[in-house]
Amino acid sequence: MATLAAAMHPLPSSPPPARRVMVRRAARTHLAAAATDAVICVFLASMWILFGSLAAMEVGRLAWGEGCPVSVAASKVLVVAMFTFALVLLFGVVPLMARAAGPGLCPAAGDDIEAAKYQAHARKSFTAAAWGALRDPVTLAFLSSMSFLLLVIAGAVLKDSSPVKGSRRERTGSVIYAVGALGLYTVDFFVACPILTVSMWRAWRRMA
Repeated sequence: MATLAAAMHPLPSSPPPARRVMVRRAARTHLAAAATDAVICVFLASMWILFGSLAAMEVGRLAWGEGCPVSVAASKVLVVAMFTFALVLLFGVVPLMARAAGPGLCPAAGDDIEAAKYQAHARKSFTAAAWGALRDPVTLAFLSSMSFLLLVIAGAVLKDSSPVKGSRRERTGSVIYAVGALGLYTVDFFVACPILTVSMWRAWRRMA
């Protein structure tokens, strides 16, 4: 009876070795893709939190003065966001971009004609890439925020050069500085960060 039952219900056979290798490779690929997505998400989230905390600090300072609870809480969030942003950028995003770029294909040193063609193509590619980067919405958004940075610098210089504390020059410099700082952080948070997030995510999906 046992022999008959074994013949009617055979034990499932283990998958062949080649299939097991393919399954393991697919699992590693999915795990690497999930880790990459996590790195990109943490990087973008830390960037948003960084500019948001800067804007919150400036709003709190203008509304309730220096040392208000809003500014203190935002400053603590800013420290964590900056630390996370730097770590993820150095140890996550940069290695991912380097791996995605891959080694460049350069002709042998002895082949002068091919080397000249390669250099000419590289110059054209660099020019096209530079022109494309200047027309990129991310670049335009950050360039527009730089105009507010000039206001921040001008306001700081005007405020610090005032010989008398509380003078009209110092008040004017403080207003210019506040407008520039608030405009800089607002444009970066509401304009540059969303554009950079969409562009970076689409670019990574195309490379993946």
